[in-house]
Amino acid sequence: MAENDSHSKKDNHMLNKKLGCFILIVFIWYQSIGQSADSCKIPDLPFVPFKNEAVALSLKAKRILDTIAILHKYFPNCKIKVSSHSHANEGDYQRSWDKTYFVINYLRKKGIEKDKLIFEYGTEGDPEEIGLYGTMEDGPSWVPEPVPCFSLRLPKYKRCINKDGSFRHY
Repeated sequence: MAENDSHSKKDNHMLNKKLGCFILIVFIWYQSIGQSADSCKIPDLPFVPFKNEAVALSLKAKRILDTIAILHKYFPNCKIKVSSHSHANEGDYQRSWDKTYFVINYLRKKGIEKDKLIFEYGTEGDPEEIGLYGTMEDGPSWVPEPVPCFSLRLPKYKRCINKDGSFRHY
C-alpha cells in the first residue's frame, strides 16, 4: 500500500509539473500576441546565480538560461541585456566580464542570435547575480576583456605571469 502511495505522489508531482509548464506556455503565448515590432513585452527575467568568485555556469544557472532561450522564441523582437555586477577593482571587473561572457555564449549555443544579446559588465549590484533584462535598446553584443590577466577562465599557468613568477599587471 505504501508503495502505491509513493507512486501516486510521484505521478501527481509529474502531473503538476506538466500542468505548470503548460500554464506558463499559454501565458507566454498570450503575452506575445499583438507584440509590435517596436516593443518588447517579455516578462521579467530571473537573475542567474553564481557562487562566490566562480565564473562557470552551475546546473541551476543553465536551467534558468534554458528557460530564457525558450521564452525568447516567443518574443523575437526583444533583445536580452546580460548585465553582471562587480566591485571597483581590476579582478572584479574581469570576473564580471567572464560571467557575462559565459552567459552570452550559453544563450548563443541555445539559439539566440548574437544581435539579440547586449553585453554589459561592471555595473553596481550583487556580484553573485547576473541580471537579464528584456529590452528594445541597442548595445554591443561583445566587448573586449578589461584585464585578461585576471581572467578565471584561463588556467593559472596561462595567465599573465612574468618569467620571474610575478604577476603582470596592465
